[in-house]
Amino acid sequence: MPDLKKSKGWQYFQNTKFFRDKLLDIQPLRIGPGTEKEKKVKGKLFSLECPKEDAFVSILQKRRSVRNFTDQSLSFQEMSYLLFAAYGVTGRAGFYALKTSPSAGGLYPCQVYVQVNRVEKLSPGFYFFSPEHNSLTLYKKGDFSESMASCCLGQSFVQMAAVNIIISAIFRQNMIKYGHRGLRYILLDAGHMMQNVLLASANLNLGSCPVGAFFDDELNELMELDGQEESVVYLCSVGKLAPMET
Repeated sequence: MPDLKKSKGWQYFQNTKFFRDKLLDIQPLRIGPGTEKEKKVKGKLFSLECPKEDAFVSILQKRRSVRNFTDQSLSFQEMSYLLFAAYGVTGRAGFYALKTSPSAGGLYPCQVYVQVNRVEKLSPGFYFFSPEHNSLTLYKKGDFSESMASCCLGQSFVQMAAVNIIISAIFRQNMIKYGHRGLRYILLDAGHMMQNVLLASANLNLGSCPVGAFFDDELNELMELDGQEESVVYLCSVGKLAPMET
C-alpha cells in the first residue's frame, strides 16, 4: 500500500475532522436534491409478510435514540454485556479471533474504550477494553463527563450518560491490506459494532444514542490518542432510561 498519510482514505478522514475554531466556517455543499426516497422500479410487485413477534423483532422495535438519562449507575454486569456485544470474542479460526461483529479480512482494526461516569465497581475515568482477555484497564482516572460533552459539540446528554462507549480505528491495521479503500471497511466495521451496542442496550432496557459529531483532535487528546495512527471514529452514550414526559 502507499504510505499511510498518502492514502486517499487517511487524507479524507483528516480533512473532514471538526475543529472548534473552524466549525462556523463550514459551508453546505451545493449538491442539490437526491433521487426519490423510494425508487420507482417497474415490474411485478410482491407484498412481504410482516415478521412474527419474537425476541429479536421485539429488540428491533424497542431500539430508539435516547438522549434523556437518569443519574443511576449501570451495573457491572450491564457494562460487561454491552462490551461483549460490541466486540466480544466468540470463537477462533486458526490465528484469527472471531468476534460478535464482522470485520473485513478478519483484521479488526477498531478498538473499544469506555468513558465511565457511573458504573458499579468502577471508578470514573477512561478504560480500554481487551476482547482477548475480556477485561477493562483503567488508564486515565477522573471525572471527564463535562470534557466529553464539550468535545461532542456541547451535547449535554453525553455528560449525563452513565457511560460513553468509544470506537477508535488503527488505520494502518486495515489499510496495509486494503489501501485507499480501507477506510470504507473501517467505517463499516464501526457501524457493525455500534448496532450491536444499540441492540444490546435495548435488550437491557437502557437508553442509548450514537454520536458522530465531535471535535476529533480534542477528543483524541482527551483520550490520549495521537489522531494520526489511531483516531476516534464513533461513540455511543448509554444510560438508564429517564421516565417519559407526559
